Amino acid sequence: MNNKPRPGTIVHGRDVGRKPDNHKFIFLLCKTCGVGKYICYSKRRTRKSCKACYVSSIPHPLRELSPAWKTGRTRMGGYVPIKPPLDDPIAKAMARKDGYVLEHRLVKARELGRPLKPAETVHHKNGNRSDNRVDNLEVWDGKHPAGTRNTDRHCAGCICAASIRNARSSMYRPALP
Repeated sequence: MNNKPRPGTIVHGRDVGRKPDNHKFIFLLCKTCGVGKYICYSKRRTRKSCKACYVSSIPHPLRELSPAWKTGRTRMGGYVPIKPPLDDPIAKAMARKDGYVLEHRLVKARELGRPLKPAETVHHKNGNRSDNRVDNLEVWDGKHPAGTRNTDRHCAGCICAASIRNARSSMYRPALP
């Protein structure tokens, strides 16, 4: 016995385990992929394709062409992830699955002329994670501690915000014997 419903069969959501359970659903074969699925039924309009095919068929502008584009600069733990051009070989080698690269890593990789290795980290000399100038970055082999070194301060006896933050964090570190 075949339990597969015929196309055009209308049922309530509770009968097929769909929510909202009081809405009606119609079994249709998707006109794009041909898979049979229950789609929310409306007398006025009912999609003729499944949600995945419907969403992929809508043309939408990418990145700079989109009216919602806001320069692409966001923050992730203080770092700036960017989505570089697709034709950049260094950025392509270092990109995550979603296409983003941390800007400080990309800036240093471009200066070196090669992609950074996963074990290499980029240290911000002044401690400001969004300051991605080339002269403020240095490549370290392996992990490095947070904060700045005393030699990285821009003047002797400096009392800028980064120096104060670094001094406060060192108050809680145990003293070495």
